[in-house]
Amino acid sequence: MLGASMRRSEILALHWSDVHLMDRKLYVRWTLAAIVGGKIHLRKPKTEASRA
Repeated sequence: MLGASMRRSEILALHWSDVHLMDRKLYVRWTLAAIVGGKIHLRKPKTEASRA
């Protein structure tokens, strides 16, 4: 189930290179920090566990 243990900001920051359908895996490499003036600002996940 997509999003079962993901934050909304993590889902919104997914890139296609983070999605591996054949392996049934998603990699959380970024989170959506803010949208300012129509520009998307991403940052790395807060905790080390999120980055693993």
